[in-house]
Amino acid sequence: MANIYLEAAERLFAKARFSEALPNLIRAYKEGPDNEVALSRIYSNYVKPYEGAFRKSFSANCENIQIQNYEDCEIDFIPISDGCGVVRYILFDKKCKQFVGELDIAACLECQRAPKCVSGLLIADCWDLRELMPVLKEKQWPEVYFVLNGVKSKFMSFFKLAELRQMLPERIHVFETAEELRTYFLENCSAYLPRKIVAPESGQYEEILKQIHDTRIQSGVSSDNVLLSVCIPSYNRGGRALEAVKCALHSEFDVELEIIVSNNGSSIGKEDYQQIKSISDSRVRYYEFQENKGVAANIYNCLEKSRGRYAILFSDEDTLAIEFLGNALDYLGSLCGVGACVFNAAESFAANEFSQFYHAEMFKAGENAVLRSFRANYITGVCFNMEYLRELPAFKNTSLVCENMYYIIYPHCSFAALLAKKYDVANTGIALWNCGVPEKTGGLQIDEYCSVIDQRLEQESGLMRLTQEVLSEEDCWGVFKNRINATFGMLSSTFYLYKNFSWIDVCKKHYENCMGILQECEFEKTEKLRLEIDKIFLDWLDCRRIKKWLSPKENLKSMLRAQTARHCYNQGTAFVEIDFDKIDAGLDRFIGELL
Repeated sequence: MANIYLEAAERLFAKARFSEALPNLIRAYKEGPDNEVALSRIYSNYVKPYEGAFRKSFSANCENIQIQNYEDCEIDFIPISDGCGVVRYILFDKKCKQFVGELDIAACLECQRAPKCVSGLLIADCWDLRELMPVLKEKQWPEVYFVLNGVKSKFMSFFKLAELRQMLPERIHVFETAEELRTYFLENCSAYLPRKIVAPESGQYEEILKQIHDTRIQSGVSSDNVLLSVCIPSYNRGGRALEAVKCALHSEFDVELEIIVSNNGSSIGKEDYQQIKSISDSRVRYYEFQENKGVAANIYNCLEKSRGRYAILFSDEDTLAIEFLGNALDYLGSLCGVGACVFNAAESFAANEFSQFYHAEMFKAGENAVLRSFRANYITGVCFNMEYLRELPAFKNTSLVCENMYYIIYPHCSFAALLAKKYDVANTGIALWNCGVPEKTGGLQIDEYCSVIDQRLEQESGLMRLTQEVLSEEDCWGVFKNRINATFGMLSSTFYLYKNFSWIDVCKKHYENCMGILQECEFEKTEKLRLEIDKIFLDWLDCRRIKKWLSPKENLKSMLRAQTARHCYNQGTAFVEIDFDKIDAGLDRFIGELL
């Protein structure tokens, strides 16, 4: 049969039908493995004409990988053309003297949308690039590491192909042995370890990477390639902060991560803070003030000390959900043009109103991004692009905002809003933290500010001063309306604390503050805006949120007061001119007679 195939091939050669002749030559060789005539014809007609191109490609592809000579390659490639170019190769194993299938170029080069990631891929003891293509296309790997051991001569054969660089990621590293891999990562201590391993026996490589990880975190040398800084401002909660740090240190990541704790002059839990300070893990960095510097200074200290490309804030009550950290790092590694983003709690916790789930959403720079920034009251999960943040004048020089009451309580929201002038703000849709049980002791201690009406109103004014710096007058007005309602919401939620104020007293003080903001902002259409503010205040006069703290008689009076005030307004009386004392006196007589 071998001779029959050879004769058929010769007839096709005579007619210059070379692509049809090749299958017959291969069949002739397979029928008689010792048929050197068939193999000689294959090499002379299909391999030798491409020898120069193969050598050139091998030299170019091996420019930084000098581990093998061209002559040592065990696989040869037989190009198959469609008339316009090579579409596939037939592989011949010179050592085994066998044809070992085909390589479809189109299939290998087929593009597909793969997610980006920050960690590389390790492939060990595998030579057949055809079998590896699915995993190579699985993600946009930043680095791929090959450990060859006994398969070097076969694997390096693929470097003869001009198409190789299109088939592989841009950055590849090739090692002859696992020991070379170990040495590389110990010498290049800022390189991220690969997190996916493809190998017949992956266990030994998992152990090698774990050993490298352990060496790194025990080295005492901080990373200069941190992707994410986990920032924990803490006060009088040393035990909770220590728990948060220990949880984060269970992460498999090393140089990608750092944990920063800033102790705001705590007098409670000093032993626990000392334990944090004594932790011998290169990812932990501890700072402390000798006295309480306030919420803003402590948060700023964490951010300013961070070395990561991104820095995420954590309340010391909450912990890092390390099982989701890889997803978060991949997300951050692919971000572009985002100044701040918000990560979700892993589970919603009923006692914490801020442990909400937000679906992935992008808020474009401007009004929408500013509004989203001002809603990020709870610090845990708020994450900043530190390159962008360090550009902010207010971050370079906090004296520009240090007297702003909104910044004093919500520095993270303030920074996010200032970034939102130029950069987008994102809900990541990704869980990254576990919500802890709230404590009354320690923490950020903002409740004392939130329970005082005047300070809530100062925050509203401070917020609008920040807004003026980043938005047009029209967009500022949109934010102002939103914040009037938001301020009413916060005032009503703590109304039970205002022992010496009625709800109408609160409304009057708030209205006076809003008029002050109108004047300070110097809006052009002040009168038109005042009318819109009047309507907002009329809607809040009979506040449903406070009814649970009022008696039936007080609730009735509140409802009738609101209706009477609206009637006066509809008759042409401006809100500021409505005589609420007169209305209340009349209602007291009416309700007294009614009840």
